[in-house]
Amino acid sequence: MPKPTLNPTSFSLASAGTKPPSPPKQIASNPPPSAAHDHDHDSHPKPTPTNFQKYLATHPAKSFIFFFLLNLSSVLLTLGLQLSGTAVVISGDKITQIGLEIPQDVYQKRANGYEAARQEADFGLSGVKCPRSEANRAPLQMILEGSDSANAPDVLTKPSLEKLEAMEQHFLLEEQWPSKCALLWSDPQSCTTPAIYNTAGNSAWIGPNVTDPLGCLLPTSPVSFFHKYGDPTFSNIPQTLARIHDQSPNDWFKLTTLLDKDFDIDNLHSSMLKTMVYYGTPFNNYTYYMKKPTKNPEHYEYYTQEFITEELAELQEYFEGGELIEYLEKNFQGASGLRASYNYVNYNPMQALVLEDISKIVVSICFVFLYMWYSTETFFIASMGMFQIFTSFTSANLIYRFLWPSSDGFGYEYFTLFCGLAMFVIMGIGADDVFVYWDTWVASSENPERFDSKAERVASVYSHAVNAMFVTSFTTVISFFSNLQSSFIGVR
Repeated sequence: MPKPTLNPTSFSLASAGTKPPSPPKQIASNPPPSAAHDHDHDSHPKPTPTNFQKYLATHPAKSFIFFFLLNLSSVLLTLGLQLSGTAVVISGDKITQIGLEIPQDVYQKRANGYEAARQEADFGLSGVKCPRSEANRAPLQMILEGSDSANAPDVLTKPSLEKLEAMEQHFLLEEQWPSKCALLWSDPQSCTTPAIYNTAGNSAWIGPNVTDPLGCLLPTSPVSFFHKYGDPTFSNIPQTLARIHDQSPNDWFKLTTLLDKDFDIDNLHSSMLKTMVYYGTPFNNYTYYMKKPTKNPEHYEYYTQEFITEELAELQEYFEGGELIEYLEKNFQGASGLRASYNYVNYNPMQALVLEDISKIVVSICFVFLYMWYSTETFFIASMGMFQIFTSFTSANLIYRFLWPSSDGFGYEYFTLFCGLAMFVIMGIGADDVFVYWDTWVASSENPERFDSKAERVASVYSHAVNAMFVTSFTTVISFFSNLQSSFIGVR
């Protein structure tokens, strides 16, 4: 039988004639109902209504009218400034751009300046504008590459060059080519005789063909360089490339712009071939170039920006209206392991993407409104919520346009596709705040007896909802403030 074990403490106390301490009494884990109620009451005391909250509760109609007019004022101010001649609505001339400009990069500034100059100036060509003398304004660019783009196969081969030449010839033999091709003029002041640099059209010309027999400017492509350097059948590609490299650094540089970016004399591999087929503007002879028409009744003699736009639209219709577009799309199919991509005139895929995104904004607005209506079960609250979201956008535009610090003082006119995403952000934050406040207001109606007045209920809802609204909005704002460090002005 095991020997009993004694508790040393109990033994010592008993030896001293002292009773051992009684075990501690169990403390009730749940307080009485009244105590629980008092504790909850102390944890969430009813807030004391401010004078503002008292006014909201006692004068709801006047309060609504005041805040409605306050939100409407940003819309009215925007319209008023715009009608007075102040450009409030942000210019949309860059809306199709992504917005990845880097203001500190001097090289990008020069490149942007050059592109803008090409659009706004004519580099000393003021004066007589011969028909179809502007070749760079309306080119057709075609790119031929391997259909297996992941492995970047070499297309600088005889079959690929023959395919590219066939594509070029298709456009040069098209019925309307002579009336739309770009021309070079031997007399640029009178515009009577096109310059023909072709032995078939000008027996005095000795050299590689630059134009066709009619004077139309021939495409710029790798094909043209092989013709120029005596290999029209592409039978000696490495030797011809070496001859171009050794004999003409200028031609070699031009050739490399039509091939893969890594192409070099030590790396005769190119995953793409590019050709430029030139169409010319203006279609008619004009006396002078000017940016805008004047009030002169004879201003139609002048080649204005409006005419340029109309002619480019006409030329684009020519591409999209018939057999040409069918031919181009047919070559997208990747026959013989090759596929072609193209763009022409003022073709701008970003334009279509922007319009698609704008349509998504409309769909988003409709969806948010309908869901807000469904959630609140009141058309009025949903309408006013969307109205406040819309006026928040006009208010933000006024701040951005006139009050936000910039390198030129205050205000920005810069607006690209990235900037347009602000509409989604404002709508998301605004709709979230409407849902939070409305749910808090509805929840407060479950125990109306704990409020002594409507002002106390308003104060209670404010104290609960404002914290959630502040946290959601503040975290979003902080995340966007981090973009201020970005070098890209569109992101910043």
